[in-house]
Amino acid sequence: MEFKKLIKSDENDYTTVTYKGYTYDQLSDKAKQKVRYWIADEDNFPGNDYWDEEFSYILTNDYKQYNITMQEIDIEWDNYDRCSVDLKGGHKYWPAFKNIWVSCAKQVLKDLPTFQDKPELLEDWATEAASDQYYDGNGTFETYSGLNDIDGYDGYQLSYKISDLCAESFETEVEPVLKEIANKFEEAVEKYKDYIYSDEYARETCEANEYLFDENGNLI
Repeated sequence: MEFKKLIKSDENDYTTVTYKGYTYDQLSDKAKQKVRYWIADEDNFPGNDYWDEEFSYILTNDYKQYNITMQEIDIEWDNYDRCSVDLKGGHKYWPAFKNIWVSCAKQVLKDLPTFQDKPELLEDWATEAASDQYYDGNGTFETYSGLNDIDGYDGYQLSYKISDLCAESFETEVEPVLKEIANKFEEAVEKYKDYIYSDEYARETCEANEYLFDENGNLI
């Protein structure tokens, strides 16, 4: 397809220049590359809503055994599109890993005479002790109320032992999962970036918008 355009040839005169328009598929490889980068650079990178939905999908489908949600994690990105994921700090933010914290509490409490005599109480007390743990968002657990209702024992000392076990379990059992999730999120972003710079995406965009280019890949 040919186009005619008036351009100023000198200070007092104009001349008509004829352009030939090319579709994306008619361009040279070099011109196509120019178009791909132009389209990708012009494309608005999806906002938070898009990525919240995308990451939520990954959690739901790839990590459903943990029952973790976007509301329970903090996500940070550096300038190189590398991602880190951590649990949010606070009480009871961890339904996905509840069994781990309860197991830590059981390890500390199970040998106490109270629970050896009445093992049926262990589950309830361990669950209560686990829910008392406060995660600071940086790999450390603390406790505030302690287990002072267990007569004859130093409840705070018991709670601190549980906190230490929770921190150890976080490092060995939870952090590897969070790192794996972060890698999945990075892969999703990279996949999207590869797509918007791809031949397929450029062709789809050009066809949808009926773009035509000169032989160098400049939009006419």
